[in-house]
This record gives sequence, C-alpha cells and structure tokens, in this order.
Amino acid sequence: MGNVLPYAGKGGLCMGCHHSRVADVTSTVTTSRGGALRTQTDMILGVSGFTYGQIFGGTSVHAYVVKDTCVACHMKKSYERTLGGHSFALRDEMGTPEDLSDDRTHVEGLCTNCHTGLGTLDRVAGTADWDGDGRAEGTQSEVRGLLAILRAAILARVSGLTVNEHGLIGIPSSVFSTMTEAEKAAVYNHNFVLNDGSFGVHNTGYAVMLLQEGYRQLTGQAVPGAVIVPLGPTIPWKTRQMLEQLASTPGAVYRQADGSPAMSAGARKALRAVYGSLE
Repeated sequence: MGNVLPYAGKGGLCMGCHHSRVADVTSTVTTSRGGALRTQTDMILGVSGFTYGQIFGGTSVHAYVVKDTCVACHMKKSYERTLGGHSFALRDEMGTPEDLSDDRTHVEGLCTNCHTGLGTLDRVAGTADWDGDGRAEGTQSEVRGLLAILRAAILARVSGLTVNEHGLIGIPSSVFSTMTEAEKAAVYNHNFVLNDGSFGVHNTGYAVMLLQEGYRQLTGQAVPGAVIVPLGPTIPWKTRQMLEQLASTPGAVYRQADGSPAMSAGARKALRAVYGSLE
C-alpha cells in the first residue's frame, strides 16, 4: 500500500519506506489519531494531504528533474561526516535544533545545479509573505511560520492535545471523540507537513496550501495578513506532460562525474520557458 513515483530511480528504494501508507485520507482523518507518518514521497507527489474536496498543488517539479530523486540530494558526497553520504542529512543542526543561525547545510553541487548561486535551503526567490508576519522570507521560514500559526490556532480551539519536542500534535482518545472534522483535518495537515521534514523544499505549493487552507477551514478566515496561495494545480497539465517526457528522456536529467544531478542545456531551456527563471 502506498504511493510510488515511476521514475524515482535509485530514490525508489527510499520511497519504499518513506511514504504514508494512507489509502483513504478522509477515513484516516476521521477515524485514526495517528495521522500520516513518513510523508516524504506523498509530499513530493502532492498526495495524501486532506484537501477538503478541492485540488491542491500537484507533483513537485523536483520529481521530474532530479535524477534518482532522494539519493541524488540526500546521499551526495560531502567532506563533512554529518552532511550527505550515509548521514542522509542536508542540514547539520550543530547540536542546537532551536537555533537555525548556526546550522550548516549541503546545497553546493545539489540545489545549485538548477538554482545558481543558492547558498541555503531556505530559498527566498519566488516566495511571498505566506505566514502573514510582514516579511517575505525563505521557503522554510515561511512554512515554519505557517506551522506555528496553525498549531496555535488548533491548541486555542481544542483542549487536551499534546505537543512533543518536535512540534507534532497528539490527540488523546478522550479528546478525539469530541473533535469536529475540521479540527481533526487541521491536526492531520499540520502533522503531515511537519513529518515530511523539508519545510516546503520537497513541494512548496502543496505544503503552503495544506497549511493555509487548514487554518481557513478551522477558523473561518484566511491567515491574517498573509499572501494566500490560490488553490489549484501548481503545474498546468501541459507542463506536467512536458516534464514527464523530460524525466523519461535519456540524457535530459543525468548524473555528473561526482555523482551530483544535473540537467542538459535543452532541459534547462525548456523549464525556463515555463517558469521564466530557475534562480
């Protein structure tokens, strides 16, 4: 049971475990307190979140243009034992998980193959003030802000919930039976995005839509002061067809001599024609 990506390459081995195994989202939300764990594959595909009967985002462009998907990024060789390789890590928290300022990240030769000059996982280009704090920050900062806003709204509305050291919300059985579907769905989407662990990197549009719409459905209003991402497919159908063709075209997405992923000049030109810029 679970969702798969047909052109995952070596990353398919990772996806064999790192998917939610949620077959029926509505049933899971309304009957299970566990929610969705290991949601990385689902997030990349843009599936298994609670979408309130609407169309949310879609498959991330990373699924099409990163050869070997998970392996290409998370196992890229590094001179640091705590980054890349068999650490699987793209971020070293330096023993201070609450302080992001001293973190070391592994983006050179990975993200920079498409996003030239990028020096952080918290990419600013293309973002907006999605969390309503008055600043357009990096993707991860905006998603972290949305998680905090939705979590606060949930805790203010539902008594008796638990929150662990990672921010995951737990629902005691005695509380679960008293919650509305909107409250259960908000908790589910919050934990779905948090469990993914990329804070929007894997699939920015899908993560933001789940959190913003979860807040709106829970409270009856949009995230105050935020730039609201309109619901709908993030990649038009014709573009998706082009990307699927690109992903299956030999040489369009390939691995360099050092093992890092890259795109051919023709592939980059095709993407720029759609997105205007990859920077």
